[in-house]
Amino acid sequence: MERELAIGKQKILFDREATFDLYRETITVAVSETCDCSRCKNFAAQKENVFPAEFLGLLEGLGIDWTKEWEAFEYDWEEGNTAKPVCMADGSSSWADS
Repeated sequence: MERELAIGKQKILFDREATFDLYRETITVAVSETCDCSRCKNFAAQKENVFPAEFLGLLEGLGIDWTKEWEAFEYDWEEGNTAKPVCMADGSSSWADS
């Protein structure tokens, strides 16, 4: 069932049950738990302590299992850095050009 959530001026349309089912049936593993790159290993070691409880509550309300990220990537805003590593839950990894 589609629902609407308003956060400030933003409106989010979502289906909590469909999202929950997606995580239960399709997104069955966190990329940071399966990838061997140092960035994913670092994220896996810290992810339980980095998100505020309010944000985790929001994700739960939307049906998102925050322990099962599908992809991991790094933002590097320093001038001259245009490529970001992207690691996917299927074990693939690539360099994404900005």
